[in-house]
Amino acid sequence: MADTLKKPDPITENKPVKKVEKSPGLAPKRNIGLIELMMLLMLVGLVFVFVFPMQQMKVDKAQEKIVQQKVEAIVPSFAVIQQKIEEFVNAPANEFKDYPFDLSQLNIGTVNTPEFTFSWDETNRKIVATSTKAYGKEGIKLNYSIEDKIFEIDDPKPADKPVIKDEWLPEE
Repeated sequence: MADTLKKPDPITENKPVKKVEKSPGLAPKRNIGLIELMMLLMLVGLVFVFVFPMQQMKVDKAQEKIVQQKVEAIVPSFAVIQQKIEEFVNAPANEFKDYPFDLSQLNIGTVNTPEFTFSWDETNRKIVATSTKAYGKEGIKLNYSIEDKIFEIDDPKPADKPVIKDEWLPEE
């Protein structure tokens, strides 16, 4: 039996155990787990879902405000043209109460802006403001009916920006 008893090995038995001392500036190295990686991806996703669209919405609102100011700036021109047309029709020299065939007959001067050009539709009795490239999109027609006293918007491509919204126009 003495043969089966193991004797302690002097080389392995007397080895001192090294204690790892933590230095205050270094943290122990740790692998990133699946949960931490998923949390990080969720945070990045939140940034893409909320932060970037909010920034784009602010830019869109600022551009819309500029376009709204351009439209609101031409509304008084409709009133001036309407007044001149009524003076033309009710003039004593106009015995047949004819409407003008062109805005040049009204002696208004220049009502056109870089963003809109004005014209007169004699058959439908509408004042028409047509947008130019300076507005941002060419070909939008803003019609004002003299008889019905309402604004109508004729936009050939309503999905493209900039647009004219009904809320920007006065209701009479």
